[in-house]
Amino acid sequence: MTIQNNKMKIPLLALLLFSILGGGCNIFNGKTKGSQVIEPPVVAADIPFNEYLIYNDSSRTIKLSTGTVINIQQNIFEREDGKPLEGQITLKVREFHSAYDILRSGIPMSINDSQTNFLQSAGMIELRANDNGNTLKVKEGKQIEIALAGYNLSNGYDLYYTPDGSFWSQTGRFVSDSNYQRNNRIKELSIIPKVPSDTVDMGKDFIFSLKADLTEVPYLKPFSNLQWRVSKKDMSPKVIEAIRMIWDEVSISQIKGNKLENELVFKRKQSDTSGNQTVQQLVVKASPIVGGKNKREDRKLFAEQMDQYKNTLAKIEEEKSRLAKEADMLNSFKISKMGIWNIDKIMKRDDFILVNASFDFEKEINRDINKLKVFVIYEDDNSVIPYTTVQWNKIGFKLNSKVSLVVVLPKNEIAVISSDELQRQLRVPSRSILFATKRVSGIDYLQKIKM
Repeated sequence: MTIQNNKMKIPLLALLLFSILGGGCNIFNGKTKGSQVIEPPVVAADIPFNEYLIYNDSSRTIKLSTGTVINIQQNIFEREDGKPLEGQITLKVREFHSAYDILRSGIPMSINDSQTNFLQSAGMIELRANDNGNTLKVKEGKQIEIALAGYNLSNGYDLYYTPDGSFWSQTGRFVSDSNYQRNNRIKELSIIPKVPSDTVDMGKDFIFSLKADLTEVPYLKPFSNLQWRVSKKDMSPKVIEAIRMIWDEVSISQIKGNKLENELVFKRKQSDTSGNQTVQQLVVKASPIVGGKNKREDRKLFAEQMDQYKNTLAKIEEEKSRLAKEADMLNSFKISKMGIWNIDKIMKRDDFILVNASFDFEKEINRDINKLKVFVIYEDDNSVIPYTTVQWNKIGFKLNSKVSLVVVLPKNEIAVISSDELQRQLRVPSRSILFATKRVSGIDYLQKIKM
């Protein structure tokens, strides 16, 4: 028996076999549906790799902007196919330090495709290497040393590894320590004004100089031998009190319209009785003492010193800005395989509430035809859990926690619910909720979002 079509005849038995195989296997992206793969929800917003060219016969230390350090020994790589290396090696590295980094990358956080246990991350790094396109691996007995930036607390965490996202295996321990190099470079500045006598007469001008360790604060070098005068009209009890204080930071700027009168801003950090840190600030108007026989030359010299100070200070501020991006802590470990390494622990889901969810966009977009996924971003836990349409009747949320939601729609559009808005919508007594979402460009939203 056959079924007639205008252009072809298909045996009924073949249709039955196709139906059985299609229903039982349900092929998705070349793998059985349910198997884990690294699949960025919006490919154009994926986390890019940083690439480094290295030579196999030389050791190399690579430092990333986060503070992460990678130490690579010489002759550590070999080709997976066993053939000799051909030339320069391209090392590809990328890091993931927030739940949104994980979302953008599409790296699964489930231990395996059973999706019963999910990991929460305190920092993750991926390394790949190739030689003219040929995949490389670490030689047996060799190891790469990594000190991974730690922006999140990692107490109770372990080290996990996955070659391709299909499963995670616990592979050992790591050591947490302070990012000493970074922290030492931003040591607090101590400035002790020179006090000419034990008492200060409010009726006289006050003379002082700035004293500091110039190796720590080179931008004050132009003023190392300079004295400053506070006019008696600008003297106050606060200025007198400040004379004997130790300050963390000082900035100097000329007052507009007066080349010799300057504004010195002193700052220092202090803690209140509750342990909260505040910043104390004192603004002092002062003039450099540049009088004498060569008054004109002294003023010219001071102007040059001010220019030097401004240029040096600009470089210092640029360096401070760079250092501020580095993590306070480093988690150190050694790896013998290329792939993804993750500081992780199993996420507790005891306090999840399960919601039967539907969404406002379903009026125009069919969830099943478009194979939509809900990504719940557990920001406090640094994790992401995807929910397929068959799981929307039991989506897990946390109350009073930073949890947001993203659904990838056709044409790279996404529906989002912010953490605050999600908590508001979860306050209803029912556990069957029609969620209101905001529609935005997936590329713009995911690339611009900051945690």
